Amino acid sequence: MNYSFNPAVKYNSVGSFKLGDVFFTSDKPAKAYKLIYDSTETNFPYILLCLDDAISIQSFDDIPTIEDIEDNIGEIKFTVPKEKLLLVIN
Repeated sequence: MNYSFNPAVKYNSVGSFKLGDVFFTSDKPAKAYKLIYDSTETNFPYILLCLDDAISIQSFDDIPTIEDIEDNIGEIKFTVPKEKLLLVIN
C-alpha cells in the first residue's frame, strides 16, 4: 500500500501514542498498523490491526506498551496521530 502525508504532519516519537494512532514499521516497504478498542469484546478489547491487509495481529486485555506492539510487528519507525492522517485505498 502506498502512503502519502501532508507535509505539515507532526510525527510522534516512538514511545508515546494514543489509542487510534497509526504505527509505521521500519520494514521496506513500511507497513501500517492501528490499535483499536472493541467495546463489544469483554476479555481482549484492544486489537492491533494491520491496515495493509486488514488482518488482526494480536488482541490485548489492556492498552499494550510500545514494546508489546513491537514484539508483534517489529520495530516501529514512527507514529502518526489519527487526527492528522488520511489513508486513501485504491
